[in-house]
Amino acid sequence: MSLFESAWNSEFFFQHLIFGQRSLLAGQKRIIPPDPFASGRIIMSLKRLLMMGIGGSRAAFAPDQIPVSFSTITFNDIYGVQRSLGEWDGKVKIVVNVASNCGLTKAHNKEFIELREKIGTDAFEILAFPSRQFANQEFADIAETQQFCERVKIPFPVFTTSDVNGPETNPVFLYCKWNSDSFYHPVKNSKSAKLSDIGWNYGKFLVDKDNGVYKYYGPRTKPLEMEEDIRKLIAGQAKGMKRNAAGELKPL
Repeated sequence: MSLFESAWNSEFFFQHLIFGQRSLLAGQKRIIPPDPFASGRIIMSLKRLLMMGIGGSRAAFAPDQIPVSFSTITFNDIYGVQRSLGEWDGKVKIVVNVASNCGLTKAHNKEFIELREKIGTDAFEILAFPSRQFANQEFADIAETQQFCERVKIPFPVFTTSDVNGPETNPVFLYCKWNSDSFYHPVKNSKSAKLSDIGWNYGKFLVDKDNGVYKYYGPRTKPLEMEEDIRKLIAGQAKGMKRNAAGELKPL
């Protein structure tokens, strides 16, 4: 669990970690008690960083570990059916990490559904990837994820549970992070790069019709706030980017 996840889930721990300082006084150890006001400010700052959607941890990857093409990635959906992401070539896509039991789920699902209804699915789709990496807020049993999606009538594709951070990051998120300046940190004297962690559930990558990565939006960004950017990509008024062999981001 990252520092940011811990801040979200264990404020008491961080109050004492940050403010439970020790000093020597007349040869005796003395614990300086936490300042509740200062600790609150620190915790809120950590939460704000987390909600921006980019954590502090970074896992390193070589270029040959990154999918060359979004279209050729295959991934099982929650029913075990293998899907090719090439099914959504020619459409603007939101790639998002989700969790059934997150406090952000209800509001995000409501606005995702509204976005699909407003924009239509001829040129737009949402691709949802459940993950248990944030306080285990996704069910351990995929059957329960299926039941949840059916109960709340999720109309967009939902894939099997996977990691979106660390060495086991799923290929979809590897592709999106690698092709985003927000997550990509080159390793000196190497073609490898370290990729920042997503900080919480509902980190959203916007991918254009040609599978260029346009922008990352953190959990605080409401789906409906992305509508203008989505329409620009559909109309060809904006383009996503992809990293070339030299490590440079270029428009597709």
